[in-house]
Amino acid sequence: MAPITIRAVTALPAGKAIWDGEVRGFGVRRQIRDAFYVLRYPFHGKTRVHTIGRHGSPWTPETARKEAKRILWMLADGEDPKHSSDTVAKLVAGYLPVAKKRLRPRSYVETERYLLKAWTSLHGLPASKVARRDVAAGLAVIEAERGAVSAIRARAVLSTMFKWAIGEGHDIVNPVTGTNQPTEPKARDRVLSDPELAAIWKACGDDDYGRIVRLLLLTVDGCQDPRKDGGAKKPGTTFAGFGRAFPSTARRWRRDFLRHLCADSRRR
Repeated sequence: MAPITIRAVTALPAGKAIWDGEVRGFGVRRQIRDAFYVLRYPFHGKTRVHTIGRHGSPWTPETARKEAKRILWMLADGEDPKHSSDTVAKLVAGYLPVAKKRLRPRSYVETERYLLKAWTSLHGLPASKVARRDVAAGLAVIEAERGAVSAIRARAVLSTMFKWAIGEGHDIVNPVTGTNQPTEPKARDRVLSDPELAAIWKACGDDDYGRIVRLLLLTVDGCQDPRKDGGAKKPGTTFAGFGRAFPSTARRWRRDFLRHLCADSRRR
């Protein structure tokens, strides 16, 4: 039996497996699309299959074969490779480059911040050892220090990373599944009062900045001028007389709101 080569992996059909002629138990299996390097070994009278990783950087036949040898050395020393998986920090290091390619810049910055800062309590744990109670405890700390919204987003980011790791062939489960999601705070139900609007109006200077602020006070961001585009109205926005009515489904408000426009604004 010959050693596994990249050519043999590329030609491997779906649902098939080939085994290495150099390292006993080392092989590669192709699922529907991707090929995964595996190691089959006996442990306490049973046969186990350990997934090394998906074919592609960093796993090639050579690197996967070296990893298989390392695992076999662990077995010779009496260690169980199933409970000696990569740490969470190592998963983070592998996931961030992938996330950077998939996510928009702003989304990636938030993902990086949550994984590198908010979840530092998990970094030293083996990924296979992370339990729901560890995630729940981390969420409680994040919610107490940064608020419920940050905790919700941190939970989603961590779950996405574990799903990616499972897809990469890591023999782990997603510890986020089953944890309670923090309750999202209710949106603020308030707009500026007339005295507050008047104070802002008077404080505006006679320059471009002041004129822009005054224009914003006369109109509302996100609304469409009824005279443009054939009088089309955006969903959730209606026009009443010389005012603009914003129902409770409007983007920034969750209650009905009507702002009357002055004569100068109506002529624009």
